Amino acid sequence: MDPIIWLILGAFLLLVSAVAYRPLKKWIKKCKRRKGGVYRVKVDHHLNRARRVNGYVGESVSFHFRKRQHLGSSNYDPAGGRRMAAPVKIPSQPWSDLNPVWTEYRFPWWLCWKWVLRPAESVVILLTWPVYNDAKNHWNPRRIPKDVAKAQRAARDAGGYAYQAKVAAFHVGRVAFQVAGAALVLVGSYGWIVTR
Repeated sequence: MDPIIWLILGAFLLLVSAVAYRPLKKWIKKCKRRKGGVYRVKVDHHLNRARRVNGYVGESVSFHFRKRQHLGSSNYDPAGGRRMAAPVKIPSQPWSDLNPVWTEYRFPWWLCWKWVLRPAESVVILLTWPVYNDAKNHWNPRRIPKDVAKAQRAARDAGGYAYQAKVAAFHVGRVAFQVAGAALVLVGSYGWIVTR
């Protein structure tokens, strides 16, 4: 190639990099704020509160705000979608009263793009079979449809003190069972070591 073409190409690249440096730096800084990935929520079974099931799987670029949205609080106006100064109350998910425990699978900032997160979410849904996911989960025989989940939530909310006492008894029974299992393992290990 002719040296003049190289000179013009070099000058063009230098000009583009000088003009685009600040916007590119600002864009990379914005991307580095992303702290997202895929999350899984384990909840109590809706009938037997001593059992835990995979309740929900989702993807987000901000675990903190997504968790708040699922539990019924958002910084965005539900009608207009614009950002509010103070959090507003929004309808929570039907499973949010089932003692949710969150597990986050964090991705590096350069992988927090929707075209990466959505397939990763699909893989986690295929592996964990969550019961409250509506999208990407119609093949799951254990899936609870959204209208049924809302009806179950209404029944749980109407249960009153008797239902709360039943839930507390289930939780105490589960903890006692776990402690007894751990003690049994420890006693068995001790016995095995002593008899060797």
